[in-house]
Amino acid sequence: MELPEEVVEVGDYDFSEVNEYSDLHFKQLEVWARGSREIARGAALYVGLGYYDFSDEEPYIYGDQSGDVTYLQSGVEFVF
Repeated sequence: MELPEEVVEVGDYDFSEVNEYSDLHFKQLEVWARGSREIARGAALYVGLGYYDFSDEEPYIYGDQSGDVTYLQSGVEFVF
């Protein structure tokens, strides 16, 4: 069985604007605080509050991804 001849062609590609593809500009801010109180030896309750803000200054493929979130964390910690 005879294999077909492999042909490689020259591609004329323009890469002059590749550096603009991921020209990302954004601002972000994250602030959080956490407190805990020991309830027994080796155990504590904790609570935390956080805020995260993301500003997409140059929307790209997925559109404007700006947004913010406030979150609350709480739980019990055990130290061994």
